[in-house]
Amino acid sequence: MHFNSTILLKAHTDIASARKEYDALPDQEWRKDFFSDETGGYLVTNWKRIKEAATKNEPEKLETEHAMCLVFAKGGFKVRHYQDDKTQGSFDVMINDSRADLKKTRSTNNIIRYAKHGLKVQNAEIILIEFENWGNEFRDIVSEMSRKGIHGYYYVTGDEVIHSF
Repeated sequence: MHFNSTILLKAHTDIASARKEYDALPDQEWRKDFFSDETGGYLVTNWKRIKEAATKNEPEKLETEHAMCLVFAKGGFKVRHYQDDKTQGSFDVMINDSRADLKKTRSTNNIIRYAKHGLKVQNAEIILIEFENWGNEFRDIVSEMSRKGIHGYYYVTGDEVIHSF
């Protein structure tokens, strides 16, 4: 019983710490979109990213990225959604302090090429993928990415259980 109460105390402490971090983010820089009292995950979006989507006429792209970020935030990740134009690279988000690029696909075609582009050109450290469907070819491509040193997290549309690779 002592073991379980220690785990619960740590979980509550981690969630409280995440809440303080979320609340402390400056409102003039970040739109505070979501905080999970169950997992401590959160999503904030940089106001420059919102303006950038409107300027480039990309509201659908922002909506897709936002929906993906929300899945990861609900799963317990701390997600900061950045604008494309920044000195550190054109990666999409910081997720638990790692630079990450978002990819959504309904097929396995070119996903490795897109992931490599995210890592090499956009300066991401990991890739976050939403697969719109799932089958053996997707399982094989995830294994291949892992073998090639491409890592990150993925989920399948509608299931939204996050897996690492």
